[in-house]
Amino acid sequence: MRRRYRRDLYAERVKKIKNEMPHCCIGVDVIVGFPGETESDFLETYNFLNELDISYLHVFTYSERDNTEAVSFPDVVNFTDRKRRNKMLRILSEKKRQQFYGRMLENNLQSF
Repeated sequence: MRRRYRRDLYAERVKKIKNEMPHCCIGVDVIVGFPGETESDFLETYNFLNELDISYLHVFTYSERDNTEAVSFPDVVNFTDRKRRNKMLRILSEKKRQQFYGRMLENNLQSF
């Protein structure tokens, strides 16, 4: 998708933000099922996001749009796989959200 950043830079930025503001809530937008995304690519993304100290995901399923370059890209991901990947990331997001709020609650209780 021609992103101008790399995962190591992204992870570094998230870590820096959390070091500066440990209680901040970080949400991440993710598109699943972009043409050319293999199962291996998806699992790599899933594992990367699972390891990041983020609070939730905003998951989008790729959909074809007229008048875009991507509409003509090869290796289209079938809709069933797009939907399954979206669901996996939404479940991960809920896990991240629960962890975030659990830590916030724990920190607030410790301050009493």
